[in-house]
Amino acid sequence: RAIFCAAQSIVSGDVQLVMIVGLESNSSAALVFGAAEAVGRWNLLPRARLAVRSLAGAEGALRGAGIASGDVAIVKEGDGSARLVSNVLDELEARHEQWGLVSAGGLALLLERT
Repeated sequence: RAIFCAAQSIVSGDVQLVMIVGLESNSSAALVFGAAEAVGRWNLLPRARLAVRSLAGAEGALRGAGIASGDVAIVKEGDGSARLVSNVLDELEARHEQWGLVSAGGLALLLERT
């Protein structure tokens, strides 16, 4: 269960990065989201691309990307912690899969391994 979550925007010129930190009772995780321009400007090495975010749940995310549920190799559901996203990224890399989906309530994030 998440006990703390913070988001910090970092703006430099016309590009923005958003860092999300989740601290939980038994673990923690930090994620950095950024536009393609930020990745190029700061020579970042992304683990994945946020293909679609949806407030209409997993089905809304899949429709938004135009892919079928069978195309998604990894799906995690939970309380919306940053740890879920981190776990999906780890599994995508370990299994050499392309698509992973994280959903929490009505929010869904469709991730594509880069």
